[in-house]
Amino acid sequence: MKEFLDKIRDRILIVNAEGKIEFCNKCLLEDLQYTLSAYQEKKLDKFLIPGEVKFISWEELLRLGHTKFLVSLRNINDEEISYEGILNIGKWNEEQIYYIILRENEPIYNVKELERLLDKLPFVVWLKDQEKKYRFVNECFINKASALTQHLERSSILGKNDEDIWNQEFTRIIQEGEDELLIKKEAICYEKVIEIDNKQRWYQFNFIPITSSSGQVQYILGMREEITLYKKMERQLDKNYYKEYMRNKLYTQDIELGSEHIKYLYQMKGINGSIQEVLEEIEADGIIIGIYNKAKNSLYCTYKEGMESCELDLMDEIKLTNSFRDEMISGGNLWGIKLAHDYYKYIDIEQREAFKVKDLSYLGCYPIVLEDELLGILICSYSNLANANPSRETQIFKLSRQLALIIQNEVLTKVVKRELEKREELEEELQNFAETASDLMAIIAMDGRVEKVNGAWESVLGWKPSELIGRSSSDFVYREDQQRFFEKKFCINNERAVRGIICRGYCKNKSYKWIEWSIKYTSNKQYYVCTGRDISKQKEQEEARKVYEEALQIEKIKSEFFANMSHEFRTPLNIILATVQLLEKGIKQGHINVQPNFDLVKYLSTVKQNTYRILRLSNNIMELTSIDTGHYKMKLENLNIVNVIEETTLSVADYIESRGITLLFDTDVEEVITACDAEKLERIILNILSNSVKYTYRGGIISVNLSLQDEGLIVVVKDTGVGIPKEKLTTIFNPFIQVDSLLTRKCEGSGIGLALVKSLVKMHEGTIDAKSELGKGTEIVIKFPIRVLEDSEVEPLEFEPRIEQTKMEFSDIYNLY
Repeated sequence: MKEFLDKIRDRILIVNAEGKIEFCNKCLLEDLQYTLSAYQEKKLDKFLIPGEVKFISWEELLRLGHTKFLVSLRNINDEEISYEGILNIGKWNEEQIYYIILRENEPIYNVKELERLLDKLPFVVWLKDQEKKYRFVNECFINKASALTQHLERSSILGKNDEDIWNQEFTRIIQEGEDELLIKKEAICYEKVIEIDNKQRWYQFNFIPITSSSGQVQYILGMREEITLYKKMERQLDKNYYKEYMRNKLYTQDIELGSEHIKYLYQMKGINGSIQEVLEEIEADGIIIGIYNKAKNSLYCTYKEGMESCELDLMDEIKLTNSFRDEMISGGNLWGIKLAHDYYKYIDIEQREAFKVKDLSYLGCYPIVLEDELLGILICSYSNLANANPSRETQIFKLSRQLALIIQNEVLTKVVKRELEKREELEEELQNFAETASDLMAIIAMDGRVEKVNGAWESVLGWKPSELIGRSSSDFVYREDQQRFFEKKFCINNERAVRGIICRGYCKNKSYKWIEWSIKYTSNKQYYVCTGRDISKQKEQEEARKVYEEALQIEKIKSEFFANMSHEFRTPLNIILATVQLLEKGIKQGHINVQPNFDLVKYLSTVKQNTYRILRLSNNIMELTSIDTGHYKMKLENLNIVNVIEETTLSVADYIESRGITLLFDTDVEEVITACDAEKLERIILNILSNSVKYTYRGGIISVNLSLQDEGLIVVVKDTGVGIPKEKLTTIFNPFIQVDSLLTRKCEGSGIGLALVKSLVKMHEGTIDAKSELGKGTEIVIKFPIRVLEDSEVEPLEFEPRIEQTKMEFSDIYNLY
């Protein structure tokens, strides 16, 4: 019943007739951050908070007979949580009880609460009235305004205008946006670059009208957010994507592309719609695309639309002033929409009249730039301010970036085409032969870089040839097998091919197959010719035979183990029985209530410890059997594995130190996100630590160290205990194996623990190894690979060790040293 109630999403509270809490389900405990033990057998009134409702106490609720009511409970931080409750009567453990179903009330926000929410926003927010006077500003507004002048209080800002708060540039931008909002009566959004302390900073401004029922603007809600970092990242992405192209200097300074060709590219290379559709989208009256000639510092008009009165013809040269290029790339004063005559000064005096357009008031000028290389200019014309909407500038900048890619790709296409024609002639004959082969074929350079592969790679390993060319051979050869695959000295010193090199090859889907390679070094070309044959089925058959033989041996050992299992269970059962008998005797003689020197706690602890011991033994047997039969399930999540291991180790620190043993924990890394099962990791760490405690004398040291190595997390648990004989190290991880009779006599155990640990580590695709020297201690080394589940978020909660699991894993430790 409890398990069922814990799975219900509603909060469930069970109270007896005396008002004492019998049970709280998991959902309610998570709300209140308490454990069940903190509530059980306690009066409900202790956790109630008197509020506006008349429900004060449990007795009053019973007297009035409410079935629905409002109630507030205290959580562990003494904070109030309000619920709507429904009262029902039922049975619990054959006694009459009251079921209370609680549902959290939906919050209703008032003005003060909304203002507090706005104060928490990380960007500037304000509210103005019709006279453009401030009626509300958030904390971020106050901080930013104070940074420009002197420290300001909210009371000193309210009722004032922009000129009283901001500098001239901010004031101008805000007023322009608010004027446009009052004209259009709709939300306005645009980006602006402002120079502050000789550094350019990007800002996004939003203006939102709050209107009356008649449609009149009563208030203006404004927001300002700095987006400088976003702009820098956007620019850096463009740089990185085309870095290889620009490094090769494929761009020529004198590009002369015809207008029809530009229009064709414009329509075919990913810019949706026609020029006319773009004009409608950005609300421009006309557009000019000019290709920049760096040598002549001129623009060539390669496309013109909607500017009929402009006297420029296609391919006409527009001579520019010397300062034009630098200012256009830097983006200071030239970007964006301005009065048309502000741009004319950058045009050669003899051409200004030809460039002027009748009835043209505004121009928007945007650079076509790639990797700080000016390729051209995109010019938009506007006849009036209403259409010259700064909020459209983001779309226009995207358009200019697309044009830059089109121009650049046109040049690259010609160069690449010529190169491919040469290479196709040389490779055609060899390629035809290689593609008919069913085995893998590859040519690998001396530095391990893949130069050629055949089509069999896709059918065998899933890799397309284009995905492997230029990559390192280490990308498709299993890390532990790389040395065996690529012995340079051995291959170079042998004129004949080296055959029979067996190693694992990575598939595209992250799995691997077994490949048998033949490798020959070609001295005149200084590369390796490699052919590989898929032998995965043969390896699977060999592994299956080995697994079968090992399974037979394990079954034999299990049979012998279970024959002696009765003795292993009898010992804890006798201890439990003896403890119960002592308790009974104490009750009969009155020692429990009368004699304070009777240590009842000690006996109860003994009962509990040995109960845990039996439970641990049973669990280990069942889990090990489930793993052997393939029925064991893992619950993998993307977690911080360092946190899981650290919290598990620290959960037993007090216990270990109470035994006179020093526990040390150290890590070189604070966070490693990987796919793992937190409960299984806890079992692994606790099991190893319990072994170290069992075999370590008082005054000894146990250390747990974490570090990153070879794309994996290394966990080292080291103790200064009795150690393990060298000849026994290879068997300690085998099921039901104990080291020797000496250790068996000193410590209880079944020989299952380390075998289970190895299985759990293996299920995480990790490895475990042991180093030890008799009389000096033991070192357990675990390596967990770092792998993240796709389509799965990182679990944000911190791991909390389970106290009951800790007690269970340490249940067979007695004071032997």
